[in-house]
Amino acid sequence: MMIKRILLVFWIVFWGVSFADELEIERKELQGLFITERASSQQEKGEWQFRGDFEYRRDNEIELKQYRVPIELEYGIVDWLELDLAIPYVWQEEEGEDTDSIGNLNAGVTFLVVRGNEEIPYVSVGFEVAFPTVQEDQDIADEEEQYTYEGFINITKSFEYLVIDLNFAYSQSRNGEVEEELEYNIGVDFLIDRILGKDHLIGWHWITEFNGESNLSEDVNAFYLTPGIKYVTKAGLELGLGAPIGLVDEADDYRIIGSLTYEWGG
Repeated sequence: MMIKRILLVFWIVFWGVSFADELEIERKELQGLFITERASSQQEKGEWQFRGDFEYRRDNEIELKQYRVPIELEYGIVDWLELDLAIPYVWQEEEGEDTDSIGNLNAGVTFLVVRGNEEIPYVSVGFEVAFPTVQEDQDIADEEEQYTYEGFINITKSFEYLVIDLNFAYSQSRNGEVEEELEYNIGVDFLIDRILGKDHLIGWHWITEFNGESNLSEDVNAFYLTPGIKYVTKAGLELGLGAPIGLVDEADDYRIIGSLTYEWGG
């Protein structure tokens, strides 16, 4: 019964509700609006996108401070198929010991399953593999020497004054034993210029996301509420800043995320 109710809510939100019959947000405008997750409208044929992030996390329980700089490159092979390549550099201090290293290399493909419009959402699915490229014996948190396989589905729906995004991902990590993890995110992007009716606010977005991370192998759950702000220029440049707030004891004490995205070609 509970599953049926959840599915009914999703149906109402994504298919049954429309704030404007003539609304249509261009596909390009949806490609990177959110802070922690991407929207499901990926790069079109011949399009490139560069994304550089800055992430800071602090967990007082294990005396961890970590700075991550993930670099990601995306390319549209055809309008419905995108290739992704990403790798982070990580600095951290744990229990008074400093270390730094290149993280694990991530490679993936994303397929656009449903091209959205004012009536239906965009839907994409993808698959990623993380290869153990982290330096040996560096003991970087969340960058263990292991292979990780992840599948995900992303749903994005635009309305007159906001954009809603859902993301579900399941991953397995293999290094002697199997670890399973589930990630789920829902984000709401408020289009500030449309809400306030001010042309000089075009390109400004207020983001609110709920992020969940569940380690199925260890039965550990971490939940975050992530407010953020994003500015998108007409030249294809996006600047974003978000601050995930931990909602449970298992979450980090502090997190800050900054992003810079640039798109060209196509």
